[in-house]
Amino acid sequence: MIGSNHYNHNHHQDNQSDDPDIRTEFNKKYGKLIFVNNTLPGLLFNHLQRLLTEFFPYGNYQLFSMHLDNIRTISRLENQRHVFHDRVHAGEILAGMLAEYRDSDALVLAIPAGGVPVAAVIAGQLGLQLDVLPVSKILYPWTTESGFGAIAYDGTQWINDAAVQHYNLDADAVRQATRVAQDKVERRIRNLRGNRPFPELTGRTVILVDDGIAAGSTVRAAILTLRKQHTGMIIIATPTAHDTSLDEIATLVDLVYCANLRQGWSFAVAEAYRNWSDVSEKEVMEILHVNNT
Repeated sequence: MIGSNHYNHNHHQDNQSDDPDIRTEFNKKYGKLIFVNNTLPGLLFNHLQRLLTEFFPYGNYQLFSMHLDNIRTISRLENQRHVFHDRVHAGEILAGMLAEYRDSDALVLAIPAGGVPVAAVIAGQLGLQLDVLPVSKILYPWTTESGFGAIAYDGTQWINDAAVQHYNLDADAVRQATRVAQDKVERRIRNLRGNRPFPELTGRTVILVDDGIAAGSTVRAAILTLRKQHTGMIIIATPTAHDTSLDEIATLVDLVYCANLRQGWSFAVAEAYRNWSDVSEKEVMEILHVNNT
């Protein structure tokens, strides 16, 4: 949806033409600022940007994506790469953003594996309890990175039905991939939680932490299972995210804190970090052991 309610007449003083065609009339009406509703998919947003550049050659506009009011970001870090030294540095920045929850009853829940080192810093600096919420991505059969859904520790699933249809995944392929993901979650429960009971969540504020959000499958599954537990406020805290995914996820929770929000055709969580490596379950176990002693 393109709207003129943000138009400022002071922005429209130069680069105008007397040509009565539609392009000139559009520029006269809307000026430099064009705001696009946040529900537009990222690919469509980028396509619209190129289309406007081609169709309205006067260069007398700027395209913005409007985000939901419950998303908190650091504007100077938007669309920047390699902004964090590592996950510890990212956790320090997020802890600063979340300072109002210091010494509160909020529970920091980390999504393993990469979310744990980030969450440990947040919990440590703010004096909050840290725990882990085992979730695993449901992977496409041909990759070890990208997925079409996720499954949480209690069996709660989130499936991207559009992706399943797009790649013609049959029911057997979906079941097999889900089974593999479930096995991984069960292993993580044994290794990371052992016999420890899951904390009581009814009415409690939860800060759900991951080291980045691309498609957001694991976060979506985690949100679904937290809702089943009748959690109070659900707050997402992530160092970096793609704006389209984050806009969608923000509709599912109370607040979102993201230091480095990025747009574009391609997105990789690792590009937000100068030093990036996979986090092993052994490292996660060591972090949790230190935090719980």
